[in-house]
Formats: sequence, structure tokens, C-alpha cells
Amino acid sequence: MVETFNAMTVKAVCGPCNNGFMNDLEAEARPLLSAMIRGSLALPLAAEATTVIAAWAVKTSLMAQLTGSEPAVFPQVYREFYDTGRPTSECMVWAAAVDDEDWALRAECRGMLYALDGQSANLDDPPNILSVTIGLGALLLHTIIDPVLANSTWNLLTYTFHGALVPLWPDPHPTTWPPRVLDPVEAWAICQSMPILLS
Repeated sequence: MVETFNAMTVKAVCGPCNNGFMNDLEAEARPLLSAMIRGSLALPLAAEATTVIAAWAVKTSLMAQLTGSEPAVFPQVYREFYDTGRPTSECMVWAAAVDDEDWALRAECRGMLYALDGQSANLDDPPNILSVTIGLGALLLHTIIDPVLANSTWNLLTYTFHGALVPLWPDPHPTTWPPRVLDPVEAWAICQSMPILLS
């Protein structure tokens, strides 16, 4: 699903959540995201700051999934995120700096149904892996929610785009923003990487 980021509307969230912990997370993330969206140079990010950005990316990815026609999946991820306000162990989040008009205000949400070895996939089942790429100004956030495979499956993304794609979660650590700026081809390759890495 491709959608202009600011055109997405979700009506599946209750008022107490929307006006409570989700609003608090927006307020906590806003100053960090604003600086990254503007492309601020030499922005130091503590481990807690990278966790806040990752939490915002997961919250936004979970909401992006609800804008499509597919049924919501990952109930355990929604529940744990609600309980803790932080990403779950099934979530991986990366950030990159980008200079590409195509990604200035964009969200791409891709689901995949993955069958483990020895099992068959029922094509009527909802996706069990979700990839969401969000572009906001000079910031690209890439989130994968995967309760099926180990996180190590996705480490190849970090190595493939070394120096440009900064892992924020599940191992938050201090970093300085921005990294090397992605070129447009790299940004699209990250967005479309899920089926390639799993093939």
C-alpha cells in the first residue's frame, strides 16, 4: 500500500489511547523527529532518544497497517506496545537520512505471509510479517514487525547499507545524526527489501 503520509486516517483507536499514551509518545518524539526531518547536522541521540524514535515508528507502522483493507494482525504486538509504550522484541527499526522528493512525505506498508519450513501457507491467512517505510522530509524510517523469524534475519539490512541505515531497535545505543545520506535507489531498495531477503 502506498499512501501520502498525511493522508492516512485511522478510526480504529479508542479515545483514551489516542488522547493518552499515543499522544504522550507524539509529544515525546516531536522535538527529536522535527530536527531529523529538517536534516539537522551533528544531532547527538542518546539511547533513550533512539528508543523514543523507534517507539514512534512502531506506533505509526501499526496505525499504517490499520489503514488498509487487510485485517489487523499481530495482536500480541499491539497489546505489549499498549502495556509498555515501547517496541516489542518482534520489532526492528532503522533510520536513515534521505534527499529524495519521492520520500519527502510518503508511507509504504507491505505485508508478507511467510511459511516456516515444513509448513504450508494458507493464502487466506493475513500476513505474518509487516514492513513499513516512512519518509518525512530528510528522514526515512524503516520498520519490520516479525513474530515469525529471528531478528538476525534482518541484520543483513544494516550490513548492506552500512553507514547509512542506523539500527534504532531492538538494540538502542547512542549515535550522532545524520549518517551518510541515502541515494534514491538505496531508499527504494530498503523499502522493497523484505521479499528479496526472504527469497
